[in-house]
Amino acid sequence: MLKLTINQTIGDVGIPGLSPVPAIFILVRDAAATVVTIPPLLRLNYNAKQWHRLLRTSLRGFTMNISPWIVIPASLLMLSAVSADSTKQILRNIDGSSLVSLELDISVGELDIEIYDGDEIQLEIDIEAQRRWFLFRNRNVDHVELQVRDDGSNLYLGIDERNIEQHWRVKLPAKLALEIDMGVGDIHIRDFANNLEMDVGVGSVRVELADIDYELIHLSVGVGEASIRGFANGTDNERNFISADSYYHGEGDLRMNIEVGVGEVDVRKN
Repeated sequence: MLKLTINQTIGDVGIPGLSPVPAIFILVRDAAATVVTIPPLLRLNYNAKQWHRLLRTSLRGFTMNISPWIVIPASLLMLSAVSADSTKQILRNIDGSSLVSLELDISVGELDIEIYDGDEIQLEIDIEAQRRWFLFRNRNVDHVELQVRDDGSNLYLGIDERNIEQHWRVKLPAKLALEIDMGVGDIHIRDFANNLEMDVGVGSVRVELADIDYELIHLSVGVGEASIRGFANGTDNERNFISADSYYHGEGDLRMNIEVGVGEVDVRKN
């Protein structure tokens, strides 16, 4: 029996006798744990729901059986990181005057959202191919396109492509509610004042709220930290070993629900 120490930072796994290594997921199978370690540039593309199934169920136990040979050193995998990048940029402006909500679907990457008083959704997306393991070349991303689905009131934007990293910069009309599904990455939203539903597998989330009240805010993290700040009262932070939940009950009409498998989420009112 080998005891694994789960630190309160994203993806650190401490193995007795070794320094902490960056582990993306721990997969439990037949009472044995498989730890796969990969550097940040070589992360696997799971969507948020797949990460939750892997991470939330597998990290319930603190002590697990493990075979030493299944731990892959991150330094070994970095051998493939010497090739040149393959990149693409997508620019798009979309009329949002008739829309009620926006849904974003991102596999791996970063998302920066700025709220403004306009009617146009302005997008700037940088795409970078992830490097092939043990091969000195990159994938080509020329074929990658933005998927757009519009039913008249709700707009879906996403890129259904594996083995790429995406950096989204979005200027979003303040009137639009927002839904985000991200597999792995970081999200930063500024001056938000609407309904929000978010599901993140592994990553960090920061939401800065405008001066507006909410009816309910609920943050849930399977492994990591959750915090709500800036409200005078009505905030409740709960901690259960490696998981965290934070609640706010207010007098407003808006609702926010954010779930993160592994990582941290911080919501604060300006």
